[in-house]
Amino acid sequence: GAIDDVSTTCWLFGCRELEWNLPDQPTLEALLKANSVCVSGFFRKSDWEAVGGYFDSGIGRDLVAEDWDFWIRLAAHGAKFWNINREHLLKHRQHAGPSLGRNTESPPWGEQGVKIRARNAAILTQEAMERSTAANRLHEWQPVSIDADAFEAKARTYLVTVPFFHVGGGERLTYRLCKGMKERGWNPVVVGTKHGHAGARSIRWFEDLGAEFFWLTEFLPPPLWGPFLRHLIATRKPSCVINGGSRLLYELLPEIRRDFPEIVCADFLYNVVGHAKSHLEFQQYLDVVLAESNPMRRWHVGNGWREDRIHLVPVGVDLERFRPRERPAELASEHGITPEDIVVGYVGRMSPEKGSMQFIEMMHLLSDEPNLKFVMVGDGGQTDLIRDTPPAAVTDPDMLSYVGVVDAEKVPGYLNLCDIVVVPSRYDGRPLVVIEALASGVPVIASNVGGISDLIEDGVNGFLVEPTAVETMAGRVLSLARGRGLRRRLGEGGRRGAG
Repeated sequence: GAIDDVSTTCWLFGCRELEWNLPDQPTLEALLKANSVCVSGFFRKSDWEAVGGYFDSGIGRDLVAEDWDFWIRLAAHGAKFWNINREHLLKHRQHAGPSLGRNTESPPWGEQGVKIRARNAAILTQEAMERSTAANRLHEWQPVSIDADAFEAKARTYLVTVPFFHVGGGERLTYRLCKGMKERGWNPVVVGTKHGHAGARSIRWFEDLGAEFFWLTEFLPPPLWGPFLRHLIATRKPSCVINGGSRLLYELLPEIRRDFPEIVCADFLYNVVGHAKSHLEFQQYLDVVLAESNPMRRWHVGNGWREDRIHLVPVGVDLERFRPRERPAELASEHGITPEDIVVGYVGRMSPEKGSMQFIEMMHLLSDEPNLKFVMVGDGGQTDLIRDTPPAAVTDPDMLSYVGVVDAEKVPGYLNLCDIVVVPSRYDGRPLVVIEALASGVPVIASNVGGISDLIEDGVNGFLVEPTAVETMAGRVLSLARGRGLRRRLGEGGRRGAG
């Protein structure tokens, strides 16, 4: 059945900072031990009336937490609870000094619990405990019917699904797609459907577009992800659904085709690995595909798509923001870089498919080369491995600066800090960092995968190497580090191509 009470975890701020985390689904047994539902909860008026609402206990020594007392009676009545436990949706300011619940007269929590249990002893039966436990079993949850017409849908709405809201090239491409559609009068609804690693988030990008966004794993149990996504489609009435790699959306395509035949279903592929397998599995339910590179377009043609059903998404950069400049003195000082140093940069997600550890291996091979410095900018699942593991066999312990995620406006400065940019991806599409580095006049050494060969002409604006060919990458870095004229020539070639 439906959820009877929805609450949220709380972030306390002011005179003290505290994240008040709660169990996902408190039962009566849990509530008798501690107040595990936030005071800001949603429940039906009929349930409030059925259990008698709040009980006015009094103040001072007579005070008990009235919400706690109410949740216990709801639970005994058989209510199904859900706490949104990974997003702190309530921000509660605490002032210094006493308050109604925090003062020298009010009884401590344990004593309040004794009073609440004594007052409600008649309904705290074994039957009530079993009823509450049974009601809060996840596997019994079922979607409820939706009155779609009760929602006011915006015109020209589309829905985008992505696995998660990380900060990376794929997320930047999706954001740019949404930004372009917003500028043309379309209203985005953006949904994340998969657990992600800890670290920086791209949610703020979509917030800036005024998008509705939902990260299902942050506030719903897995059995409700699919029903909630269907709820969004039924109530927001999008003209188009664009999938940016969500397996959940792929699996819902047959139902969407059956129940919402008027919706255009599109798939946005960045490369031929990862969710390309899911694309082929559910291809028959798609209307069009979006490709970010000519190699992807050719792959789609080779897999049965007509040319008129393939749309190439142009990817460009602002040539004023990304242009050749002198090395930023402030950044150089911050990272201990001298005028004699040659800086080799990595800008991207710290993950196996992006080759972040290959970059570290390459640095180890070059550890005896004087005046080489390495800078890594980004975030990802391998962040701790890179940041916390001392680089073994490196002559200079300060050879590597790990920066982490930086704001978008700082990326041009970090590219201007670099003399060489290395993109050691194992697989990729058309990484934005390659385009941005070339526009900045920085030669690029990159794996010859995906659409990178569309961007780099070997020996003209950079070098192409085979993925995981760490020794070859190191050799290319050496030739550029020792050849100032070669760096200048390739950098000028990159800037000409970007223009």
